[in-house]
Amino acid sequence: MVDVNTALTLIAAIIFVGFLASKIFERYKIPDILILMLLGLMIGPVFGVFGPTALAGMKALGPFFGTLVLIILLIEGGMSLYYKKVLQEAAPATLFALASFVGSVLLVSGVAVLFGWPLLHGLLLGSILGGTSSSVVMSLVRRINIGEETRTILSLESSINDSLTIISSIFLLQLIATGDALPISEAAQDFFGAFTISSLFALLAGALWLKTLDILKTEKYNYLLTLAAGLLLYVFTEGAGSNGAFAALVFGIVLGNSYLFKGMLGTGERAILKPELQVAQEEITFFVRTFFFVFMGVILEIATLTIATVAMALLVVASKAAARYGSAGILERFAPVATDRKIITAMLPNGLAAAAMAAYPAAFGITFGGEDVFLQVAFLVIFISNVVASLAIFKIESDKGKKRPEATR
Repeated sequence: MVDVNTALTLIAAIIFVGFLASKIFERYKIPDILILMLLGLMIGPVFGVFGPTALAGMKALGPFFGTLVLIILLIEGGMSLYYKKVLQEAAPATLFALASFVGSVLLVSGVAVLFGWPLLHGLLLGSILGGTSSSVVMSLVRRINIGEETRTILSLESSINDSLTIISSIFLLQLIATGDALPISEAAQDFFGAFTISSLFALLAGALWLKTLDILKTEKYNYLLTLAAGLLLYVFTEGAGSNGAFAALVFGIVLGNSYLFKGMLGTGERAILKPELQVAQEEITFFVRTFFFVFMGVILEIATLTIATVAMALLVVASKAAARYGSAGILERFAPVATDRKIITAMLPNGLAAAAMAAYPAAFGITFGGEDVFLQVAFLVIFISNVVASLAIFKIESDKGKKRPEATR
């Protein structure tokens, strides 16, 4: 066991490293995810700070931690989706997101099947890893020299991807969990029925919570209270036999678009979520994502990693790049992004959504031979995809810098 002082020192050190990593990301475009994962590897498998008993306890907490991160991510993602703007500007982004995501899922599942995975498990892996990280992509596109339309498309695509990752993964998780008990058509019908019920629960809960915020007449602790309401909504929806993850997402969408409900609910300005709440949300998300990526590194069993697993992860990243390159070709027909095709292909890093969903199968009891292979493969793919994206963008930006002087001669 780790003594109290050591544990507190570790917590403080992780927070400081997380902050420094985010600053390094802002300045040098090196994703903080890489630093946090490496820190977790140093603490866990390399130096063995935690004993076997502590590690076993941490692994047991994996499904709980993954679910908590997922709920926070869903509420935050929903709150950042302003549907009026999305409906006006996101046609090319939606087309590209769908083409890229579907292509990635199919290619990644093909890789998984080649390595002996069942088809449904391969599709689940593809759904978990087929998207991109909105936080990484949005941070990168603000700091590289690309066209404004490409910047908008990539930002919106990464936001859409989080939802695609979560929705498709949950569907496949439920399908695998039922085994052969239901045909796919019936499972899909049950899934979308649960989605409809979850959406109704979330709409009612969101409207009720906006009214509650107006009645409370307080701006203190609004985010923590909102998060608590979201957690209770998740538990209630799951207890009702519906889908708590969908409910959390729709709940966040209702809160993020609270101005649309102002007249309908007769609420005042207190029901419109303030910037202060967004700041609190960002701090909670920073805290959770920092510890979650370190946690992934700590619990990774390097000794059980095989050459086949590493090869599989490399092929998954290559498959994603191929799908994005092909989808960018489709996008060129609808938007003038031909000169940015390499950048679009390079924007493939996975992040928190993939990490949270990779930890989620364990909650359903879906593992291979008692080992959490989803988490292992996801760790490698998240790490490799972020390294590839960073190196590719550095190379592309360097090449552009070399060409500019020639163009002026």
